Amino acid sequence: MGKTMGYPAIYKSIPYLCCYEEAGMIETEQGVYSRGYQIVQPEKAARHSITAKQVRATMENIIRKLSERFTFQFFLCSTHMEQEEFLRSVEINRFPQGDSYEKVRESYNAVIRDNCEIGHNNFSRGVYLIISTIADTPEDAHAVFESSDTWIKELFASLYGYVAQPMSLADRLRLLHRLFHSERDAPEFGKKVDYDGKGFSIASMLRMKMTTKEVIAPERYECSRDYVKIGGSYARLFFLSSIPASVPDSILNDLANVSSHALVSVSYEPLDALLGLETAAARVRANTSTREIPIRDTVADRKSHRIQRQEETKRDTEDEYFYKAAMGIFLHARARQEPVMQITVLIALYAEQREDLERDTKLLKLSAAKYLCQIRCMDLQQDKAFESMLPLNNMLVNAKRVYTVEQSTAFQPLQIQRVFERVRTFYGLNAINDNLIFLDRNNYVSALIAGAGGMGKTFALKREAANTLISTMDDVVILTGNPAEYRSFTDVLQGVVYPGLFVDIFNKDESYNLDEDKKVFQKIFQEAWLSMKLELDLCQYFGQKKSKDYASFFSSSSSFCCGVK
Repeated sequence: MGKTMGYPAIYKSIPYLCCYEEAGMIETEQGVYSRGYQIVQPEKAARHSITAKQVRATMENIIRKLSERFTFQFFLCSTHMEQEEFLRSVEINRFPQGDSYEKVRESYNAVIRDNCEIGHNNFSRGVYLIISTIADTPEDAHAVFESSDTWIKELFASLYGYVAQPMSLADRLRLLHRLFHSERDAPEFGKKVDYDGKGFSIASMLRMKMTTKEVIAPERYECSRDYVKIGGSYARLFFLSSIPASVPDSILNDLANVSSHALVSVSYEPLDALLGLETAAARVRANTSTREIPIRDTVADRKSHRIQRQEETKRDTEDEYFYKAAMGIFLHARARQEPVMQITVLIALYAEQREDLERDTKLLKLSAAKYLCQIRCMDLQQDKAFESMLPLNNMLVNAKRVYTVEQSTAFQPLQIQRVFERVRTFYGLNAINDNLIFLDRNNYVSALIAGAGGMGKTFALKREAANTLISTMDDVVILTGNPAEYRSFTDVLQGVVYPGLFVDIFNKDESYNLDEDKKVFQKIFQEAWLSMKLELDLCQYFGQKKSKDYASFFSSSSSFCCGVK
C-alpha cells in the first residue's frame, strides 16, 4: 500500500529548514547550509579540438578543489522545449544558393521533421552545482561561500570557458517548483503569492503569511512501492549500483537522454582513505568465517597432519559486496596516494502516464547495460530518494558507492563536445532511445565506413558528402574512383568531383600483399598530412581555384576517409 500526503502535510516534508534571501542560502539540516550555481556553456564555440585527456584532467582538478572545502552535488535537469524551437536550432537554413540547392535543403529538413517525434528530442538540459558547508551561524556559512565564490568561478572557466553563475534564493525556489510541478499545464511559479502583481517576491510571501515550502509544494503527493505521483505526473527513482573500472565520459548524458524530462543527481562526499580502509576491512572480516580442512591426498599429508584454511562468506548481500569492493578501492587509492570520494548517483524519470514510465524504465536499463552498469529501482524508498534527488545536497538514502577521484571523472555532467560544435548535421537515430544523432565533422575529421556488401556503405558516403556540401560555403573537393556516381548532386551544390587515386585494402587477389598495400596506403596519408601542415595549394593538383577550406573524401567499395583542413 502506498501513502498519500494531503496539503499542507506535503510541504512540511520538503527536506530543508530555513531559507536566507540575501545570501541565496538554504539550511537543509541544523547547521548545514547550501548554495547553488548554474553552470552555463560558453556562448562562443571553441576554435581548437576537444581533448578527452584534458577534459578529464580539468574535471579531476574541479572535483579535488571542491572536495577540499565542501560536500557537493551536480544536478542535471531536462526540460521540455517547443518542437518548432528545437527544429529551428537543427535545420539547415543558413546557406541559400539557388533553387537546386533549396530542393536538397528541404529534403534534408523534411527527414529531420519526420523523425523528430519518434524519440525525446525537443528538450534542453540545465546543469547546477550545489555546495554545502557546516557552520555555527548563517553569517559564518555566508562568509565561507563568499570567500569561495571567486575560485569556484575560475575553476569552471578553466574548462573551456564554462560560467558558474550564483543562484539567488528565487532562482533556487523556481527550480524546486519546476520539479514539483512537471506537468505542462502546471501553475506558474509564484502565482500563489503574487501580492502586488509583479510576480514572486519574499515580501509578497510574507504579506500573505505563507512559507517558501507552500510556494513550491504540489497539491498532491502519493508514494507507492516503485514510483511517486507528484501532482499530475508519475516519477520513478533509481540509483546507479555499480559501474566497471573504465567508462566513457558520456554516461550521464546518455542516461539522461532516455526521457525528455529526466533528472540526474550526483552527490560527492570526500572520505578518509585510511579510516575507510579500516572500516571496510573490519566489515569484511566480520562477514568471513574460516574452516580448517584436513588434507589427506597423500601418505605424507596424513603423517604431517596438514591443514588447509578455507574462507567462506557468511552473508552474500549487496551491502557486503559493497564493502568488499570498497576495500579494494581503498587499497588502490592508498598505494597511489589518491583521494577517495563517496558518490551517490540518483536518476528520476517523469511521465504523465504509467505506460510511458514503464517504457522509459526499460530504455534506461538498456542504456545502462551498454556501459555494463547496474541500475536499481529504489523500492520502498521512493519518497526519500526523491527528496535526496532535489538540488539541496541533502542525502537521505543509503545508496553511496566508493570511487577514486580519477574514476569519478567518468560522471561528466557537462556536454563538453557542444562547446566545439559549429555546424551539426543529421546522421540517424539512436538505436536505444530513437533520439536524433547530430555530429559536427569539424571535430572528427576522419572516419571509416566498413561493412558487408549491401549494408549501405555507399549510401552513408553520399550522405557524408551531401551533409558537407549543404552545411558550408567553402569549396568542396571529392576524390573518388567513380566520378559519375557523385556528379549529379555535386554540380548542383558547387562541389568538385575528381577521379583520384585510391587503395582498397580489403580487395584480395593473387597479387595481394599486405605489406605493399600498407606502404601505398601510408604514402597517400603522409602526402595528405604534409600538404595540410605546409598549407600547400591543393588546387594546383586539381586545376581548381584556391579556396579557404577543403573537404576531401577518399572512397572505395569498403572504406572511406574524410579530412577537413
